[in-house]
Amino acid sequence: MGQISAPKVSVLMPSLNVARFIRESIQSVVSQTLDGLEVICIDSGSTDGTLEIIEEFADRYENVSLVRSPVKSYGAQMNLGLKRAQGEYIGIVETDDYVDADAFEKLYAIGVSNSCDIVKSNRYSKSETSDERIEILRGLPYDKVFQPVPDLLNIFNPAPSIWTSIYRRDFLVDHGIDFLETPGASFQDTGFVYKSYIAANSMMLTQEAFLHYRVDNEASSVKSKQKVFCVMDEFSSIESFMSRYPEKKKLFWDKYCELKFRTYEWNTTRLESPELDEFMSAFASEFRNMMESDPFSLRYFSTKQRESLETLIGGGIKPREKEAGGFKGLMETIAQSLRLKK
Repeated sequence: MGQISAPKVSVLMPSLNVARFIRESIQSVVSQTLDGLEVICIDSGSTDGTLEIIEEFADRYENVSLVRSPVKSYGAQMNLGLKRAQGEYIGIVETDDYVDADAFEKLYAIGVSNSCDIVKSNRYSKSETSDERIEILRGLPYDKVFQPVPDLLNIFNPAPSIWTSIYRRDFLVDHGIDFLETPGASFQDTGFVYKSYIAANSMMLTQEAFLHYRVDNEASSVKSKQKVFCVMDEFSSIESFMSRYPEKKKLFWDKYCELKFRTYEWNTTRLESPELDEFMSAFASEFRNMMESDPFSLRYFSTKQRESLETLIGGGIKPREKEAGGFKGLMETIAQSLRLKK
């Protein structure tokens, strides 16, 4: 099937066994009002009819292509798509979600008229019974060009939501920004977003929302507890990337450490013993090493986070923390004080 010339936006659509949702998803993308759209579907071995639906669209639409990933890795799928893409900008639509018809026309117009590396929007939260607009960017400045580091470190606070943005392709290529190819779908969006924000010189936010993010898909990767340490792989990759930008690292490091701590905290809420014990031990070791080798200020840490960090790296348990029961019993009372230090 032929490819359109000089696409404005290449939309990457990774899939694995999403036959229930993918027809609506792809239809929402091929129905975009933007002329010059390239649609790249990257499947990693679906067996439920997903492939046949993609092939149907590829036969019907000249700008739709299918790429087969030999491994079940979200990162590998996305990297295959990035290598294939020819668009001026990259968009992402996961194949259990869908987008409004004018999404890429509006995002592209903002990007081009303001020479943006990244343009980001709000989203909808879609379930069987509702479709609610969520202002994930509340409190952040709309319609202004900024440099994420150092101008707006709070842009890192919202969840990554890579599919609410478009990214200038040359910017990604020039800075070597892609995805870790860890198994399955496990936090790869975190590394991609952090690297993009660290490197970007120009970004703009729009108050509009376009993407309908499905929250009731039980197969969603965010619900998986199988990949305990993948979040650590992502942050290790981010730190390696950040070392290429020493001036930005100086400006971002304190905030970054709070974000990393917060993400690790969240990961513990997904886990039970023995995985929780293993993760907590690694969590404690990592932050002890950071405090020694690359110290950070606690200025971005809340009082509760400071107490949690003190307990974590000190290995002690305070009575008030046992009684509080917050943050999953203070990470199950720091995984029972790292199982009594073994």
